[in-house]
Amino acid sequence: MTHRGRLIVVGGHSRRIGKTTVVTTILAGLRDQAWAAIKISAHRHGSSLDCLEETRAGQESQAARYLDAGARRAFLYRVPDHSLPDAARRVEQLLAAGFDVIAESNRIVDWIPPDLVLFVVAPDVPDWKPSSKTCLDRASAIVVSRPSGSAFTAADVNSPLPKFRLGPSGEDIDGLAGWARCWTERIRERFTSPAGFRTNRRAGA
Repeated sequence: MTHRGRLIVVGGHSRRIGKTTVVTTILAGLRDQAWAAIKISAHRHGSSLDCLEETRAGQESQAARYLDAGARRAFLYRVPDHSLPDAARRVEQLLAAGFDVIAESNRIVDWIPPDLVLFVVAPDVPDWKPSSKTCLDRASAIVVSRPSGSAFTAADVNSPLPKFRLGPSGEDIDGLAGWARCWTERIRERFTSPAGFRTNRRAGA
């Protein structure tokens, strides 16, 4: 029997704030498991969903970084807003096939209930995407992307959620990878136990 995969979503309030680094940090701690990683980006000039699978590690693309970190499969989905349901169906197909999926996206949470949501905050970036609010509302933990030279700490983020910091070069300061691994194991136990259920309850609940 194939168990349905788990879904981790990594979102954030703006571009270029370290979301891909969070994805690769988590993947590096899950190398022994079959994870598919997907970057879902806006396709403002396209008319339909554009799906590309990266098959070679060591390339310059974001999807190749996923493979370098340990993903079994890596994809780039370029998605106009009206094609988001099509992207969600493709993610659902991977989950149904037994792949665990980590998606770098804010918008996917509107279409598929995630098991774990990590929201990335960069204190030195004032821009907040409109799509980030729903993702933040569903967050299980906050990741503070700490810019070089900043004295900002995780405690400065006003949120009751668990918080983790990334160092100036992406260092996992507070053990995010280990925490995420423990959380995914808890999710798997729910799937395989007689009383198991699918949920996106926040960490610690």
